[in-house]
Amino acid sequence: MFYFLKNIRQEFFSTIIGLIQGDILYAIILKKFSIDFPIGSFAFLDGLTLTCVFITIWSGFEYLQTTFEHKNFQQKKEKQL
Repeated sequence: MFYFLKNIRQEFFSTIIGLIQGDILYAIILKKFSIDFPIGSFAFLDGLTLTCVFITIWSGFEYLQTTFEHKNFQQKKEKQL
C-alpha cells in the first residue's frame, strides 16, 4: 500500500482515515446486534498511535536504505574512475 503514496504525510493521513472508517463501520455493525461499542476509545487511540510509530520507523529504515545505497553507488563510481 505504501508504494502508491508519495511521502510520509500521505501515509499517515491514509492510514488514519482508514482506521477511523474501520472503527466507525465496526461500531455500526455491532450496533445492529445490540452491542454497544464506543467509537474512538482509548484502545483505538493506542492502536492508532502504535500504527503511526511503526510507519515512522519503517520510513526511517527506507531512508537509511536509500542513503546507504546512494553512498555505496558513489564509492563504486569513484573506484571505476
